Amino acid sequence: QNESENAQMPKPYTQYTIFFRLERMRLLREAGFIDDEIRATLRPGHFDQNEHPRPAKYRDVEMPPFWYSSFAKNEHDGKRKHTKKACRFPLKELSQMIAANWKEIDEETSAYTKRLADMELTKYSILLKEDLLKSEEAEAYEIEEATLAKESSDCAVG
Repeated sequence: QNESENAQMPKPYTQYTIFFRLERMRLLREAGFIDDEIRATLRPGHFDQNEHPRPAKYRDVEMPPFWYSSFAKNEHDGKRKHTKKACRFPLKELSQMIAANWKEIDEETSAYTKRLADMELTKYSILLKEDLLKSEEAEAYEIEEATLAKESSDCAVG
C-alpha cells in the first residue's frame, strides 16, 4: 500500500489532543470568545453517547459533533478559513495555558480523555485491519488474474 492511500486515513487524536480541543473551547467560552465561526460548527440538540457524561468542569461547554474524532473531523469541520481573530487568544498564549492545565489535570478529566483516545485508537486499528484485508484481497485477485491470463496464453500457444 502506498503512502497516499495511508494518508487518507487520519491517525486518531491522542489523549492530549482531545484534552486540548476540550480545554480550548472551555477557555474561549469563559473568555466570551465564542463567535459566529465557532457557533456554525455547533449542532444544538446533538447528543453522542460516547462523549457523555463529560467531567463536571466541561458539562456546559458546547462542542461540535464528534469533536474528539479525527475520523469525523473531515466530514464535519470541512475547510476552515484561515483568518486572524483580534478578539481571541493568540495561539502561543492559548497553548501555554492549556499545557499548564494539562500538567494539573484532575483524575476525572484524565480518565475521560483517555477513554475517548483509547476508543478512537481501537477504531483506527479496526479500520487499518479492514484496509489491509481489502488490499490483500485485491492483490490476491490481481495475482490470480495474471496467473489465469498466463495459463490461457500458454494453452493457446501449445
